[in-house]
Amino acid sequence: MLTVNEKNKKPIFSVSLLAVMAVYLLAGGCATTVDDLIRERYEGRSAVYAISSDKAWEITRTVLLEAGAKPAEIEDDRAENVTNWVSVLGVFIEPVNPERTRITAQRPPTPCNPLPPPLTEDMFIERFDKAVNLLKSGKPLPAPLLR
Repeated sequence: MLTVNEKNKKPIFSVSLLAVMAVYLLAGGCATTVDDLIRERYEGRSAVYAISSDKAWEITRTVLLEAGAKPAEIEDDRAENVTNWVSVLGVFIEPVNPERTRITAQRPPTPCNPLPPPLTEDMFIERFDKAVNLLKSGKPLPAPLLR
């Protein structure tokens, strides 16, 4: 619903449209939970690494924090092998065997924010790859990654 301001002939939104938008945003909710990711799982972007699943959990959390996640925004569910940066990205961590782990990065099933995400599936895998290579070369993760 669009109305026109008679004084300056500029279009304005009606109050009813704003009310409908507010109800949609509040009632629909936006946060993607671990359960949402599991229920609506799809392929995402995957890679298999020659690392233990424990090391994969550590690197995953480090990459998410380095990308801007706050610790309170990260949900870990080891029983379901998934880490979730709420409403941004989910990461499935699946042991292939004791020395190899499959990492799958997946955007939320229903993205909440129309703006570009701070971390995409491709960006996550690229940063995870760099972290694995650093550790394999004997170097620790850089200090900014350790906050």
